[in-house]
Amino acid sequence: MGARPTRAVKRRVRVARETPVREAAATRVRVLGRAADERELVVPAHFRGAGAAEVRREGGKFAVSRWAA
Repeated sequence: MGARPTRAVKRRVRVARETPVREAAATRVRVLGRAADERELVVPAHFRGAGAAEVRREGGKFAVSRWAA
């Protein structure tokens, strides 16, 4: 059998830069708040560290309590 040519498929994908800033900020607060309140681990794409993190509330902000082993 011979090789078949690859066919490109166009898809409309919503990327982060299309998300309004306020909506993105509200989503982060909601997700981090739930994780802190419920002691859930998060796997952040843009935090320093590796793997999953436990977050806590620190005043009006959030902080990493520890990185999961």
